[in-house]
Amino acid sequence: MKTLQPFLKPLLLLGLALIVVVAISWSAFPAWRAQPGGFWTLVSVAIGGVLAVAGGLLGVLKTWRELQSPGKAKLPASRSRQSQSMNGSPDGEQSMKHNIGDQSQKMSDSPRGKQRME
Repeated sequence: MKTLQPFLKPLLLLGLALIVVVAISWSAFPAWRAQPGGFWTLVSVAIGGVLAVAGGLLGVLKTWRELQSPGKAKLPASRSRQSQSMNGSPDGEQSMKHNIGDQSQKMSDSPRGKQRME
């Protein structure tokens, strides 16, 4: 029973949401009652809909939590790298700022090209 404990609340919530959706749809849309096997079709469609909505809400919640947690960068600021490459641009101009970590620029076949790194 302890292995099911973490999953019990979410499964109960999904089951309750499924019952509510099926009950409202069954009473609000009489076409489900007119079809042979309409109830089971409604249940299967409701399962898919409830799971899709739950998955979408979990994705939004995960994104919200990531936005709320400060300072979780993949690379530390001292190890960041910037690079640019421009090929065949006769009037190209490149500019790089942020004197943090490695910076590199490459410009080929650009006769009037300008580069600036800060």
